Amino acid sequence: MKVLIVEDDPLLVEMVKAKLKKDGYEVFSAFNGEEGLCRVKECFPDVIILDINMPIMNGFELLKILKKDNVFQKIPVILFSSTGDKEDNLEMGKRLGASGFLVKSQLSLNDIPAKIKEVIGQK
Repeated sequence: MKVLIVEDDPLLVEMVKAKLKKDGYEVFSAFNGEEGLCRVKECFPDVIILDINMPIMNGFELLKILKKDNVFQKIPVILFSSTGDKEDNLEMGKRLGASGFLVKSQLSLNDIPAKIKEVIGQK
């Protein structure tokens, strides 16, 4: 199963990548929304873990683009956010078609594979 992580924190990307690879996932990464859009087209992931606050193109902008595209709209997207505006981000994410939500400050690396399995089951 292919997972794309779109996140601007390189250390967090490496930690999540290492955990997912250990669990048998094929993992790709991008560091902003624009790069994420290119990577989606290159690797066509089974699921996307998408940070909301990023430079160049934020997660909501990328999510809107993906959900309007007939080719990519069925890919489950898990939003990845800080706690700051959790309720607003959660509501906006649902409206835009996100399949799940993870809060970075409350995150255990073991939560990520479980959330992926959960959203893949919703597909």
